[in-house]
Amino acid sequence: MEMTIARAMKHRVRVASRLRKIEQDIQSCNSCLGDQKPEVDVITLMNSHEILTKHLIDLRVAIDAASAPIKRDLFAMAEKRSKMTFLQGIVTTNGFVQQHSYRTSESAVMEYRAVYRKSDIDEMIIQLETELDAIQQNLDTHNAVTKIQIEIPETFKNPSKK
Repeated sequence: MEMTIARAMKHRVRVASRLRKIEQDIQSCNSCLGDQKPEVDVITLMNSHEILTKHLIDLRVAIDAASAPIKRDLFAMAEKRSKMTFLQGIVTTNGFVQQHSYRTSESAVMEYRAVYRKSDIDEMIIQLETELDAIQQNLDTHNAVTKIQIEIPETFKNPSKK
């Protein structure tokens, strides 16, 4: 089946969700009292799990291969997000601040000098957000027009089919 990367990424989430549900069913229904029948066919579910796991791997490989032209953008996004987190953690205290010592129960006025002030950090973050928006636009366009070919297993199309 041919689908865009955007659709394949949504499909990947659904497959992963289906796998988690199958895992929960297997874990909770594998064992029951001797004369009771399990609520689900655990053997069939285990087979479905194997098929869907292989499908998920194929899907991830296909998405990764089709995303090769935008790898730089993907890495740039990750680094820009990381830098935003880093910037948000920079202490920008500046000026005189009264501090209380919990060890001695005394207070003292301390002077701080920040190299980067809050307004500087805010401007850097706004710039990063603008850059991230531009990269995201490129990624969205790529994902909307680039197609991959992937076979959808019957297990996914028809989960109740044994």
